[in-house]
Amino acid sequence: MRVTKTILCIIMSLAGIQAAAEEQASESKMTIDSAKDQANKTGGDDVDETLTNNKLRAETGSKSKFSVATAFNYDGGSLKSPLDANRPNIQGINGTTDVADLNGSINMKYNITQKDSILVGGGLRWIAPLQGGQRPDSYPEGQMFDTFDPSINYQHVYKVGSVQSYYQVGPTIYSRTDVLKRGYVANLGIYNVNALDIGHSGVTVGLESQALTNFFNSNDEDLLRKQTDYTFFVYPYLEYALTDKINLRTVTFLWSVEHTRDHDAGTWVQDKVTQSFGVGFSVTRDVFLYPNVQIIPDQLRAADTNVGLAANINLF
Repeated sequence: MRVTKTILCIIMSLAGIQAAAEEQASESKMTIDSAKDQANKTGGDDVDETLTNNKLRAETGSKSKFSVATAFNYDGGSLKSPLDANRPNIQGINGTTDVADLNGSINMKYNITQKDSILVGGGLRWIAPLQGGQRPDSYPEGQMFDTFDPSINYQHVYKVGSVQSYYQVGPTIYSRTDVLKRGYVANLGIYNVNALDIGHSGVTVGLESQALTNFFNSNDEDLLRKQTDYTFFVYPYLEYALTDKINLRTVTFLWSVEHTRDHDAGTWVQDKVTQSFGVGFSVTRDVFLYPNVQIIPDQLRAADTNVGLAANINLF
């Protein structure tokens, strides 16, 4: 009898130990799984409560703590010559590129909080990809690829009343061959976007704005008139949501002024007013496609109408 009692006590003790071990293992597993779930999340309010606009969400990147933010653009020629290697500079802006290209940038994004992040990256451009070897005037024969302006930016998402917004501020190093030829080295700028939904009408009005200063490594007199040291722009835009995933969008490049180095401090040049029209497709929260055209409203000609496609794709 004593032996039986002893055996029963041992069995009960072992069962208790096993149960405790299983409970501890379960708790440990839950802790590990929870830690994994939280490892790639950031604290603070959900940024999607601040930004409800599909395009702004894709532009500002993923909500994950670490992610990859990519942007791709195809800058085509004009409607008259869509396969031409040169892209008309219909706004007449200095320091811009006037070649047809397919360019992409990749930024490593670190979310400090849900609304504050750092983006570091650069890109690559494929020059005149659909032009069958034809080279733009500003590129040497045989050059097919070019690096695309590495940068580092601090990004902040915010809301003032009902106006959803974000800005990015930081330096960019120029690496495009055609821009380097004009003596450009780097810039420091701030870019800001605001959007206001008009009730439940599906209409959104907004503003894009930027202030930027450039730095140069050449004081050649022949280049001074092509070198813009300061530029400011304010572009109003209008969107209409056809569905939750598709919207119509138009941007008026209304007020863009620049100061070139060959002018005195008080002389500024206003760039030509142009207009863009496009259709936005929100494939997912982190993927947004935007085919578009740019026109000169008071000069409607196929030769002065550019075509393009922009895409924001965020990974992780």
